[in-house]
Amino acid sequence: MTAEDRTGWWDAPASDTWTCPECGVSSPVEQWAERRVGCPDDGDCGDHDGRECPACTEVFDHVFGASPILKASTTAPI
Repeated sequence: MTAEDRTGWWDAPASDTWTCPECGVSSPVEQWAERRVGCPDDGDCGDHDGRECPACTEVFDHVFGASPILKASTTAPI
């Protein structure tokens, strides 16, 4: 986790926890490991900055994954 994650990572919320859009588990942001992700489109855009869910190990990149983390985290039950 970086200082950027504490204030918001791309579209992912600034929060103490994020909810994984894949498995639905909420985990402390500091447990989401930084990962490099290859571009899923055509591979020509290079690697993307990514974060890995500590519960299911799904990796989300900043281009395609930050918005789903935002949506899951803001609609997660309290």
